[in-house]
Amino acid sequence: MGGGSNIAGKGLYMVAGLAGMTDVDAITLSMAEYARSGDAHVAANAVVLATLTNTTVKCGIVAVLGGAALRRPVLIATGAILAAAVGTIPRL
Repeated sequence: MGGGSNIAGKGLYMVAGLAGMTDVDAITLSMAEYARSGDAHVAANAVVLATLTNTTVKCGIVAVLGGAALRRPVLIATGAILAAAVGTIPRL
């Protein structure tokens, strides 16, 4: 698509990142609707970005509030999730 969709995509990515800080349900439903009339790749990337943001925020909560026995496995699992996701979103 042209340059206009790139600007719209960047805006959607920013919104997805912010929305993912609290929940992914709303952005997932919004992007499902957007995929019908807009760019499905942008919608999919936005959902992945929101999910990764949500996972990272929840990991941060565990790191701050959880004990050492919980912190270590959650940090390892989150690191593995983020490492696996690096190739999932080609270029935002």
